[in-house]
Amino acid sequence: MLWGNDRGTVTAELAIGVPAILGVIGVGLGALRWGIDAVTAVSVASESAIALSRGENTADVSSRLNAAIGSTQWRVATGESKTCVEGFVAAPLGFLPPISVSRCVNN
Repeated sequence: MLWGNDRGTVTAELAIGVPAILGVIGVGLGALRWGIDAVTAVSVASESAIALSRGENTADVSSRLNAAIGSTQWRVATGESKTCVEGFVAAPLGFLPPISVSRCVNN
């Protein structure tokens, strides 16, 4: 043998490669979930703003908002001419900013 013994190189490559691949897959799935939560937040905010403008109880709508996506912070603002629902979808990683969602409906 010219280069020495190659025993154990496949095991070492697998020991490094498999966790790296699983980490990339995990980050990809987390980003996908974050995107799905953002789309769901847009839908929930729109439905809630419409429901509030039609005169539904604010407490009922707030409870539905909180049940829709657990990691989202919601803010409801009702005025004489507009009803707005704003949400902040928390990022899966701490250094990323939250996604902001805002939907308003004229009363």
